[in-house]
Amino acid sequence: MNVEDRRDRRDRLRALTAEAARGSGRLPDEAAPGASVASPAPGPAPDPGPDPGQGALFVLPATADFPLEWLLLEPSVDGTDRWLAVPADTNPLRGPGDVWIGPDTPAGPLCLRCRFPVRLPGAALRTGRRTGQVPSETASLVLKTVRDHERGALDPGPLALEVAEDPEYQDWEDAVLRPACEAAAALPATAPAPEPRREPSSTPGRSWLPAVAAALALVSLGLGAWNLALRRQVDRLSSPILIGGSQEVVVGTPDRGPATLRIRPGDQRLLVFVVLSGAAADHQHYRVELTDDRGGTVWQSPVVTPGAIPELNLVIPRQILEGSPTPTTLGVYAIEGGRAQRLAEVPLQLEHAEDAP
Repeated sequence: MNVEDRRDRRDRLRALTAEAARGSGRLPDEAAPGASVASPAPGPAPDPGPDPGQGALFVLPATADFPLEWLLLEPSVDGTDRWLAVPADTNPLRGPGDVWIGPDTPAGPLCLRCRFPVRLPGAALRTGRRTGQVPSETASLVLKTVRDHERGALDPGPLALEVAEDPEYQDWEDAVLRPACEAAAALPATAPAPEPRREPSSTPGRSWLPAVAAALALVSLGLGAWNLALRRQVDRLSSPILIGGSQEVVVGTPDRGPATLRIRPGDQRLLVFVVLSGAAADHQHYRVELTDDRGGTVWQSPVVTPGAIPELNLVIPRQILEGSPTPTTLGVYAIEGGRAQRLAEVPLQLEHAEDAP
């Protein structure tokens, strides 16, 4: 596949992702009557409603960058605090094991991806947001399809098999479904336990009681403020994120070498598409990192494998650059046999309002 074909496929995937992202944030007038949906308006997180149950739809902070929700199917039979779930999105392409519910069905339109089951811990659901409910018969059908897939008894039909060969469908699996399931599978089963509190030493008399009471009052106020900030952060991460524009870094093509990346005044994050071309696209594993001009590592990604499109997608928050005292550089590395080969270095420039002409 040549560079132009890859670019055309990448553009189709981006358009499809944007279309599905608009659908996944269903507005109240688009949802079924009585369905609970995420509100696009800012403010405190709403009451999460009843406990999770079969057919409930959730969005999670850990997968907020992906245009999908999670459909809960059944709790774990081993007594652990986990729920079997599958991704739910509005991409109309339906391959093997995909169950489609139309716009006339409560919570529709949605495509339920039964070949991608995960176990979601209850702790993750309690920090997520419930966004709707599918009918019980739909949830039962999805659960049966998941079981058929696990037993190898799935009968997809010729049309679904044809869709499975569609490059756009394969791109959707590689860029959305698989990484979202990996992120969900990595969620911890329980929230981190707090540090044990040391009891005050016993001393004659009760002179220390007022001081302890005052300290506990300050701790209570601090925890209250921290809890409010955390709820607002969870609410923000559970909503779609709109980024005003993106920038592209082409690695491996001499006439389109990487240029300086700039975060404009007012932008809180920068979306970067690292396009791998030529010999740079021949590697299997890659890593990116941010370093300062003294060689110190500001941030380093894990090693990743690109999907069908030879491209790495990176979101850089403005905050990480504001915390670095010196200019920052984005480095792109190929990983072969545990060794890193530098493919490109791109300067990053954080612009402020006073820099504007």
